[in-house]
Amino acid sequence: VRLAHEAVDRAAGLRVPTCWEGQVRGSGTTTQQMQLAPVGAIYAWVSGHVGPAKAIAHRAGREDLEIVGPGWLESERWAGRWLTGVVLDHATFLTDRQFRGWQDAMSRVRR
Repeated sequence: VRLAHEAVDRAAGLRVPTCWEGQVRGSGTTTQQMQLAPVGAIYAWVSGHVGPAKAIAHRAGREDLEIVGPGWLESERWAGRWLTGVVLDHATFLTDRQFRGWQDAMSRVRR
């Protein structure tokens, strides 16, 4: 399931561009999302191979972000935690189960 990123960003409290069509790799969208993420937020990368996302976060000065793969959303590792935010990378595709996990994790975000 491909999420409508406008809804995801709105739910996460982010103010980022809503038009992702036509954007190419290296356009800075991920960096912008990371820069706008709440301190200590969960950042769900496009795959379980999170090395590239950690490198981007390091370059952006956002080592406070907890970079995870989309599988984290369905593993319920967020259970029992208060989160500052759960941000989905603009290029992330989620399964139905991951989407439900994202919704549940968002309920743990303290405002």
